[in-house]
Amino acid sequence: MTDRLTRARDAIGAVFLANEVTTPPTRAAYTALNIAAYPIMKVRRIFGSWDRAMKLIIKHTKERLNARPTVANALVNQTLNEGAALNYQFASNTFAESNAGQSLTYSIVTKPAWVTFTAGTRTFTGTAPAVTAQTVDTVTVRAMDEYGVYVDASFTITVNNV
Repeated sequence: MTDRLTRARDAIGAVFLANEVTTPPTRAAYTALNIAAYPIMKVRRIFGSWDRAMKLIIKHTKERLNARPTVANALVNQTLNEGAALNYQFASNTFAESNAGQSLTYSIVTKPAWVTFTAGTRTFTGTAPAVTAQTVDTVTVRAMDEYGVYVDASFTITVNNV
């Protein structure tokens, strides 16, 4: 599929891709965009229909132009004694999304079994288990944009034996 998208993108040119076209453009639109009709017909032939071609090309272009979210501020390592409650909410500005109008969703890649994560409030809760020696667990948080582009950040939870 990627080869077809690349061929189609190359066939119609970058000027056309920069415009949000969701319906088959008219011949006047091609002229206004300074694009010959022949490459557009080539795109239609590759995908089988205007609708499918335009939707896939626009989606592919947006994904390629989509900037990756970034970690703007580090997550804070947590230390607690066994049996103590964990209640950690990371700041709303921990991750940054530079694409206008996009929001981030949060999920967990790794965490200890005793920790619960609530994505809507960005909060980790739980009660530290009894340990025979100090334990350190790494928690990895993933911030993902609407196109599935993501960045991960980690922090540690240290549980002290008392």
